[in-house]
Amino acid sequence: MKKIVFVLIVLSSIISVKAQMSLNDYKYVIVEGQFHFQSEPNQYQLNELTRFLFKKHGFNPVLDSETLPEDLKSNDCLALKSEITGKGMLRTKVNIVLRNCDNIILFQAEGITKEKDYSKSYNMGIRNAFEKFSEIEYNYQPNEAILSRGSASKEEVDALKTEIENLKAQSAKTEVSPSSEAAEVNPAQVTAIAAAEVKAIDKVWIAKPIENGFELKSEGTDKTTYILQKTGMQDVYRIKGMDGIVYKKDGNWVREYQKDNETVLDVLNIKFQ
Repeated sequence: MKKIVFVLIVLSSIISVKAQMSLNDYKYVIVEGQFHFQSEPNQYQLNELTRFLFKKHGFNPVLDSETLPEDLKSNDCLALKSEITGKGMLRTKVNIVLRNCDNIILFQAEGITKEKDYSKSYNMGIRNAFEKFSEIEYNYQPNEAILSRGSASKEEVDALKTEIENLKAQSAKTEVSPSSEAAEVNPAQVTAIAAAEVKAIDKVWIAKPIENGFELKSEGTDKTTYILQKTGMQDVYRIKGMDGIVYKKDGNWVREYQKDNETVLDVLNIKFQ
């Protein structure tokens, strides 16, 4: 009887700990540069696709082959590690798992496809698995306990605590729309990711604020071409009805989307009203 009670207490503690954890506590998501079922890094652009889909859902993804941000170098607990596994022949099943630095699984998703072409089956399986991410309203909220696990000095930790308090205070205020000044378009400042084509678009887009985002119209017309929906990240918007996002990078607004299994980047000259 005592053993049963002990087991129940342990299980209760584990459930309690997991319940207190939130995806919002983690600033980054690490994406593998090569999945176990690939014969080479980024085969069929699947890893770039995964990075793109994480960003589409508001996360801040980092490929493990890239140079890590400075704060992540000193504190790997700031990131969740994504693991993508897949198997099957007549039917391909893809699983996505998010683990924290303590190896605790915080989220899982599964995608299944009957596509027989190898290159397409994993692409579709990953996309199907990411459909579950639409249920998540991710919005990074710095967690003091996680921040303190890094190698930062006491002064740096205190500064981070102050930053957390400031962020809490800012979140209580009304959101302020982006600057009305036009973004200066300079394609040379935009860093292209692997297998991505950067295209500068000369036309000017007028961004008119609407509920939960903006509508984009080509200057001089009344036709709405894109609807930008807010995400949990600053200056990152989903494109309603399209498999793409718009975000700010190096002072430019960039539209990122998938075309023929490749990532395409377009520079947009946007004026916010």
